[in-house]
Formats: sequence, structure tokens, C-alpha cells
Amino acid sequence: MTPVPPLPPLPTFSGACRGQYEIFDAAETDAAARRRALDICGSCEALALCQRYAAAHRFPVGVVIAGHVTTRPTPKPKPPTAPKPPRAAKVKTNVDMARGQRRRRLQRLLAAAQPPR
Repeated sequence: MTPVPPLPPLPTFSGACRGQYEIFDAAETDAAARRRALDICGSCEALALCQRYAAAHRFPVGVVIAGHVTTRPTPKPKPPTAPKPPRAAKVKTNVDMARGQRRRRLQRLLAAAQPPR
């Protein structure tokens, strides 16, 4: 489990949530408190300021801030890659095998013809 980041300092603007922290604290686990906290955020005059404040800070999962419930960040999807073409199997033909045999025979003959050092 990832550690919970520390909460950022409180904002300096006066929002509708001031003094109602118990509702916002309970919103992490209580669905009714979460709905109430979202209603309070929706009627706040400082919502735009709060949204900028929330965008600049990280909050634990489940916290109601700026009219939203924080969630885990979703990982970025990997870009699709083009499928690789199938590799053609290398098939040795009789001609290829004969070439290899001739090459090896020639190497043996050349090695035998070399004077010893």
C-alpha cells in the first residue's frame, strides 16, 4: 500500500466548507457525508479558487475537494504498437546443404595443402 501524502496547507480564501471539516473528514468513508460535502462544494462562491488550489496539491484518495472526490491516478495507457510480421522459417534445401558440404570439403583440402608452420 502506498503511503498517504501529507495534507497541503489550508487555503487562505474563505469557502463554504470553513468550519464544516467533520463532514469532509467523514466523506472518506461515509457516502451520506460525501454527498453533503459535494453539495456544499457545489454551492460555494470560491469553487474556482478551490479548483486551482486542488490542482496544485495532492490529496489522499477519497477526499472531497473542489467539488470532486479524489481517486487513484490512472496509469497512462501504452501507445499501441504495430504487430510484428511473422518471421519466415528458414528452410534448408538440398542445394544449400550441398553448398555447405562443398565449402567444408574445400576448407579441409586447403588446410591439408598448407605447409606446417
